Amino acid sequence: MIDETRNASPVPPAGCPNEDGAEDHTFLDGLESQGPVGLGHKVKWIAAMAGVFLLFIVVQVAALPTLRGLSAGFHAIREAETYALETGEAPSEAEIARLQEEGLQSSLDSSSVEGQMVEASAQLVVLGVMYLMWHRVRKRGFVPPRAPGFSKRTVYRIFAGLAIAGMGFQFTCSTLLTLIVPFFEGAFAEYDALMQPAVGDAAYVEFISIVILAPVLEEMCCRGVMLEFGLRALRPWSSRTGACGVDVPSKAFWLANFLQASAFAVLHLNVIQGSYALVLGMVFGYVYWRTGKLRYPIALHAAVNASSYLINVPASMLPPRLSILAIGVLGIALLALAWRLLKSILATQPSRGV
Repeated sequence: MIDETRNASPVPPAGCPNEDGAEDHTFLDGLESQGPVGLGHKVKWIAAMAGVFLLFIVVQVAALPTLRGLSAGFHAIREAETYALETGEAPSEAEIARLQEEGLQSSLDSSSVEGQMVEASAQLVVLGVMYLMWHRVRKRGFVPPRAPGFSKRTVYRIFAGLAIAGMGFQFTCSTLLTLIVPFFEGAFAEYDALMQPAVGDAAYVEFISIVILAPVLEEMCCRGVMLEFGLRALRPWSSRTGACGVDVPSKAFWLANFLQASAFAVLHLNVIQGSYALVLGMVFGYVYWRTGKLRYPIALHAAVNASSYLINVPASMLPPRLSILAIGVLGIALLALAWRLLKSILATQPSRGV
């Protein structure tokens, strides 16, 4: 059976934990005065969202030169040892410099193992920063874990539905993009160059980066932190009581959700990819809001990304035009099945707790 405990309307908690972990009932005094927040409050938290966006980019860009230098150094050491074993002589300084330059060029090539390792390492650096931020903001945030939680059977149903939805989104988006290619050939040329898959051993590193690291990192940043800051910009929030007892109207949620999804789209730095990332970002935000657990949008995000590796299976089995139709129909059917599995869970109003 589906856990129906989330059908309840939002109910303010009996008390909110203060800094010492004890319950603080003083927040109840201000519940009746919940109203529009001031312009300064909005600007502050919108600026915080922009700061997270910039931090995401700056940390990644700043980490890349150091990581590439380390990769080049390891490459030179490895190749120098091979050179010494083969020739019986230590490599000259000029040879070592050549090996370092060779390693640096390899780290700049995203189709090489070294290049993929550098990019994955940069993701891990940003992930560490975003985890610290998310761990801090979620404690007094608007999207706390729902209580009581889902039953084990419901959790399995959610993950199954999200996996199917991920495939449905990927197949449907692929069909739509194929149909509009003739109208935006220039933009798609750039998009195709960006989406060229790695080959050989580099493909394994790329798979981990796309299917595991990217979903965790981007969900933690955009849904875990940016969505929270967007909600704080639109609703009353204080450092003492956080979001405890503050209701979130549907309009406020969707506006905050649109803001974080827009940032998510821009982070992809590509018009074509950003266009469907905007839609997917809002879906990921909705899943997070309804479940209260970041693992669910991470799972959906991972399913969407992983399905990009499956899209060629039906395409290789049918003629081009027929494959487009088949993939589109399959995508819509998968989305319908996913909604059938998830509707009773995601369409219910979550009970707001501490």
